[in-house]
Amino acid sequence: MANETQSESYYKTIADANPWLNNTISTDILSGNQNPVTFPTKEETMYPIITPPDQIPEDPNKALKDYASGLGTPPSGVEAYKQAQEGVDITSKETALTTATNEVTQEQANLATINAELKDITSRGQQSQLQLESSAGGKDVTTTFLGRQQQEVSRQTAIQALPLQAQALASQAKILSLQGNQTAAQTALTNAENKMNTLFKLYSDDATNAYNYKKDLLDKFYDVATKKQQDKLDAKKTEDANAFTLLRDELGYQKDLAQTALKNEDTASMAKIMALDPTSKTYKEDLAKLAGQITIKPTITPEEKKSADWTKGRQFLTDNPDATYEQLEAGLRQYTTTLSDADIKSLLGEKGLTKTSKLTREAVASLYSLPDNNEKTGWFGFGKTNSEKLNDIMASIKKYQDIGYSDDEILKLVK
Repeated sequence: MANETQSESYYKTIADANPWLNNTISTDILSGNQNPVTFPTKEETMYPIITPPDQIPEDPNKALKDYASGLGTPPSGVEAYKQAQEGVDITSKETALTTATNEVTQEQANLATINAELKDITSRGQQSQLQLESSAGGKDVTTTFLGRQQQEVSRQTAIQALPLQAQALASQAKILSLQGNQTAAQTALTNAENKMNTLFKLYSDDATNAYNYKKDLLDKFYDVATKKQQDKLDAKKTEDANAFTLLRDELGYQKDLAQTALKNEDTASMAKIMALDPTSKTYKEDLAKLAGQITIKPTITPEEKKSADWTKGRQFLTDNPDATYEQLEAGLRQYTTTLSDADIKSLLGEKGLTKTSKLTREAVASLYSLPDNNEKTGWFGFGKTNSEKLNDIMASIKKYQDIGYSDDEILKLVK
């Protein structure tokens, strides 16, 4: 009985020194609260908190606490913080010509708002890091202690920033798509997905590290526990393993929902889903609620898409009254995805625009050193006259022009 009492006291001392074993990780900062990243408290982090040396009272159980502290802490995805500092102020890439439709203007304003939030988050994270270093200066604060606190600030900053970065990149992709730059739009979307993958890897790694840390700690307690305590520890291990498996499944579902929102261009829902704290008590309810709020993009028929491109094309021509025929023609090809060369020519014709070719009869005659007259320059005066030869060349040039070839392309073909 005495041995059991001593062991129970031993276990209780370790547990008291590490309350995070029974606490739920709180990340209220993910719920939309924009207060500055603060120095983590005992209730807000799963990492053991060590009181600064000048505040440590005499502790008769110091040796046991040192033992528990010496076991190490679960590492965090600190590298994600570096990514959180990258891509701040994601810009809306402009095209040479104006495509300032209402939709583009609205999305550009949305992007500016997101960038402002990103800058604020990154700035506050950096300030918190500096505050920690300043507080540690001149005190007997160990590098390990300071590093743990900085890791937590880095983790919280990354968790706040990555959803907004993904949203900003998705917004940029939409702007680029509306402006006709589909290749750049796809690159931006891929970058948004990369930010999403980074965040969920951070969630997953933190969950795995926390689970393994608890498991290792319980294994070490197991060696000094009584049979009765060992039975409780076995039950606790099973409970933790089941909870860990469930959490991994929930994280997979959360990521699937975020990807669904991204594919449907509902970037606001995507960011909210990404920012959900998987350890929150209301996590399941919040996730179910957001799943029902995703706006599914309606399916557009080819005919509807082409009709929309005609409307976009007409607006594009109106927005660029001073552009040359060649600039407008190239812009329409980029800005619309379903219009044929004949459609584009028809659109330009609606505005009374005609293409001015450099390949005039005079220019072609000079190019071929062929005088425009009725003389025959063939062998012994046989064959067509110079004018007839020019007629044939100009007819060939017109055929190429009618199907959309540029002057330079035609010259390569008829030389």
